[in-house]
Amino acid sequence: MNVRESIKSILLENRKPAILDSSISEIQDLIQNASTETQVFGYNVLDVVLENDTAADIVFTISLQHIKPNFAKYVDELIARGGKFARIYGDTPTSKTKITRWLTGFKEGADIDERQKSAAIKVAQLAGLDCINDAIISEIERDYACTCVANFTGAKTNKKGQSFFELFIFDTGQGEISTVEKPEAPEEIIVDNEIVVIEPEEKVPTKKPKKPRKKRKAKMPKLTSKQKRAGYNRINQQGHIRHVLEPEELDDISDHVVDIVLGNSSQIVATEELGPGDAADTYRRCRNATEVSGSPTGERMYRIVDDYYDNPLPRLVFYKCQVFQGGKIRSRSMMSQYTSRGSNRKAKGMELDPSFGFNRDGTRAQYTPPKLGGKEAKDARRYVNAQKASDELIIYALVSPRVNKYTSKPSIHTGSVMLYVFQLDRDFAEGE
Repeated sequence: MNVRESIKSILLENRKPAILDSSISEIQDLIQNASTETQVFGYNVLDVVLENDTAADIVFTISLQHIKPNFAKYVDELIARGGKFARIYGDTPTSKTKITRWLTGFKEGADIDERQKSAAIKVAQLAGLDCINDAIISEIERDYACTCVANFTGAKTNKKGQSFFELFIFDTGQGEISTVEKPEAPEEIIVDNEIVVIEPEEKVPTKKPKKPRKKRKAKMPKLTSKQKRAGYNRINQQGHIRHVLEPEELDDISDHVVDIVLGNSSQIVATEELGPGDAADTYRRCRNATEVSGSPTGERMYRIVDDYYDNPLPRLVFYKCQVFQGGKIRSRSMMSQYTSRGSNRKAKGMELDPSFGFNRDGTRAQYTPPKLGGKEAKDARRYVNAQKASDELIIYALVSPRVNKYTSKPSIHTGSVMLYVFQLDRDFAEGE
């Protein structure tokens, strides 16, 4: 006798109340208010819709929002099966942000193939079903004479990622308990209005992976209470203290900065992702470009966040750099905010901008490459500082006025903004 048949026998003996018409709204409220339980699995319940479906006595469509699901657990379990599974899931990301992009092809559509998208679908399916089984189905089956099954049916990118499930409820409170067959899993699902075919999974015998031998770790120096209060959380063997965020947290923070500066729009796309070496070269080019007053087309590089501009370190180590396009400047007021020179000007760079004016006493006005102006850029700086990420993120913006195709002159009204988001490795050991 399998587990589900055992549950039916127990239900038959205890005779819980059957599901009446009045119970449907109670069950719907139970699911709608289950966010406290689902948050343990990293999800929020967004919506619950009662469907007119004869596949079961009651059918609901449940929308779950991705908050911080533990996708890494399921990726590791799939890879641990070895063989075909290690090849399919070997490069599957574990962070919420990246796996949602794989799942939907959002921002990286041209780089995601069908194998990668199917892998992300499988991981999202396993994580979401575990959440629904433990946080929702167990509660319903505890209170009513019924048995429930769920299927993963689709996903979207909006609201930081959503997964959709069908919940089938079979009433077993009246008469004999008949055999309840789980509805077949769908062969295709809809991801951001695109139909994706799910290949059937081959069952293979699972082998327990051998536990790797533990390596003895070198004894690391410890942070003092004063350093901890100051916000530091790492110290390396050389004794350098750091405030270090995990790469997944840096991804979430940098994504939010992009949303603040460029707006949360489907037109915003990541056109490039550079590795550590290319990121370092690109950072030097961006930094040097701020020293130049502009090009004939009116393009100009601005800083948003760079704590190392005036206080450079002997060495910066980069994780990567992402380049985002799609920010639009649609008015003269927006353009004037973005291109504002700001204040606190220094003599450095004066010879590069001879058109700059004079002070009242006749001396040449001092000049420093400006930070990006505008409310959005200031909000982004405040947010990065609040997250204590200013020593791990460097952000530059390239403002490009639209060029008139007849006169070849740059517009003072419209243009576009491109963001360069650099992530720094603040946990590196100097000298390695």
